Amino acid sequence: MKKYILITALVLMGALTSCSSDDNKDTAAAYEGTWIADDLSYKFGENTMNHKFIEMPGDDYAVYDNDKLVLTADTATLYEYKKSIGSETILKASVKDNVISFEDSDYPARTIIGVQNNRLTVVYDITMRGFTLPVTVIYNKK
Repeated sequence: MKKYILITALVLMGALTSCSSDDNKDTAAAYEGTWIADDLSYKFGENTMNHKFIEMPGDDYAVYDNDKLVLTADTATLYEYKKSIGSETILKASVKDNVISFEDSDYPARTIIGVQNNRLTVVYDITMRGFTLPVTVIYNKK
């Protein structure tokens, strides 16, 4: 009888804790939409640097307009406006487990941290002035 109760309890526990394919739908729904880059921050040594995205320093990363990021539950499209290129660059990506992975391997993956008050927080690495460091970009919902 004890074995029967144990097996029943294990099956019931497994059924109650099993993952469902829609477990991430609420999270994905929160970040779906069109987002415009607003703020950028990074730590350089002991100093935390905060900028408006349009004021991002560095020749490689200087922009003439704020990035636009269009997200669905499983895809992303990034529109960049770097001064060094001089025209809009459109990059396609997939989204899985809150990680944006670009088809172009020159672009590092970006992690969606969360959404609060129509502001999306994304973290990714950039190489600036010979140093690779994580940046945090805050996007406003359009």
